[in-house]
Amino acid sequence: MNRDNDKIERYISQNDESRWEDPEEIKNASTIKLINVADDECQGCGLPIISDGRMTYVDNSDTHTSIFGSTGSKKTRLFAMPLIKMTALAGESFIATDPKGELYQKTSGLVSAKGYNIITLNFRDLTKSSFWNPLKLPYDLYHSDKGDEAISMLNDFLTTLAEPQRKTSKDRYFIELGYSMALAYLLVYIDTAAPEEVNISNFINFFVSHSSVEAAKEISLCIAEGSIACMNLKGF
Repeated sequence: MNRDNDKIERYISQNDESRWEDPEEIKNASTIKLINVADDECQGCGLPIISDGRMTYVDNSDTHTSIFGSTGSKKTRLFAMPLIKMTALAGESFIATDPKGELYQKTSGLVSAKGYNIITLNFRDLTKSSFWNPLKLPYDLYHSDKGDEAISMLNDFLTTLAEPQRKTSKDRYFIELGYSMALAYLLVYIDTAAPEEVNISNFINFFVSHSSVEAAKEISLCIAEGSIACMNLKGF
């Protein structure tokens, strides 16, 4: 019982020695910068700590911050939007999670005006989302006499797709067969397609329309003997 009381007294003593920093201590901390939000550029950026609406003290250090507030407590208006603005004025790259689209709607104009390349991932409305074409770079490398790099990237791409099936399938033969077919057809496709045609959707159409055994035999006769595409097609 006495040991429990000792523990309690130790915690109480430590809490008595703790306190919040006062505003002047915050302003004079080494990691704090004073920012004029009306300026066209900022020499630092970070979470707004103290502000009168014009001059803002921000934490310019490389730290993590959690903000807790109920709905309607102005977390977006007082923290997220000023932080995005100052980050853009400071020329720093950033990622913003924006479920309601409010941040994009209210800050993308400023960010774009500062020369940023804005990439948007919108899984609710794909018509408003940026896209990544995993075949574009392999295509460019392949047609720049960097075939080995292109093949390596295509292998990585297909491995990413096949790995979950490899882990769960009881018969890996058909998984490896599909892998070989896909690699062969990808190589044939990027060798023959026009640049503007190269994307996953068009490749799937090409694959489906040429996936019969007869079509595979015809394609194998048209590509270089000993090439990786030819060897994979012959294996099929």
